[in-house]
Amino acid sequence: MQLLIDNADRQLACIIELAYLTAIRKSDLLKIRLNDLQADGLHVLPSKTQDTTGQSMVFSYTQGLREVLNHSKKLRRRASSMYLFATRNGTPHTTSGFNSAWRRLKNKVGLSDIHFHDIRAKALTDAKRMAGSDYAQALGNHASVDSTESYIRAREVN
Repeated sequence: MQLLIDNADRQLACIIELAYLTAIRKSDLLKIRLNDLQADGLHVLPSKTQDTTGQSMVFSYTQGLREVLNHSKKLRRRASSMYLFATRNGTPHTTSGFNSAWRRLKNKVGLSDIHFHDIRAKALTDAKRMAGSDYAQALGNHASVDSTESYIRAREVN
């Protein structure tokens, strides 16, 4: 992952780091607004929710999360843009536009077989290792542990 971050432009590097720290899906990352950064943490309304309440996930600030968000807020953007990660005209990245930037980056570093969702998988795998299945499931915002386990890359061997 560090190879990708080191070779990405500043905005894409911030997106990669934030994806790893939060395990947020790409579509939700690209829609983060500046006002989602609130006093108690980063608020994200997941596009896939585990229930119908429409509750935001709140990511409490850690040192790493604060650093990435501070770098992200300093990125060049139109003054009128409300998005944390915006195009030159201030709008959020489209999926196809982001996918093009991702494809250029992975080709630049020679990792043709990596996908952006692999960052989410790594985040959930590391979360499970550090704090257990319940934490990984909560971080992934999954209703069932089976959903989380489908992301886990390091399978335990009995």
